[in-house]
Amino acid sequence: MIEVTESAIDVAATFEKLNKAGAGSTVLHVGVVKPDPEGKKSAGLTFRPRPGIEDELAELEGHLRNNFNLIDVVLIRRMGPLKVGDLILVAAVAAHDRDNAFKACREAVERFKKMENLEKEEHYLE
Repeated sequence: MIEVTESAIDVAATFEKLNKAGAGSTVLHVGVVKPDPEGKKSAGLTFRPRPGIEDELAELEGHLRNNFNLIDVVLIRRMGPLKVGDLILVAAVAAHDRDNAFKACREAVERFKKMENLEKEEHYLE
């Protein structure tokens, strides 16, 4: 499952969306707006989707399902203005074993960071 939203991400609700039947391991990563990216004080940031963002996330979901022995995947990406401490993304996976669960979640996070179909604007404090 993939989702692009401007609404706050509810981690507990995300975990409940994940099909865990038969899973031996679930891994959930939450990305958060940093207070000091690149050593500067942040006032937050803004993410704007570009056309094709859903396709890019669907491709990532398919990649994870095809390359790891997963039961389920949930990928959520937040858009709009965000404050320090707000949730940016959630990558959640369920697998039969922890090795695949951790590797798949790590792959999801690394690919989230390299997404091409969104714009990121940092806002710094003076």
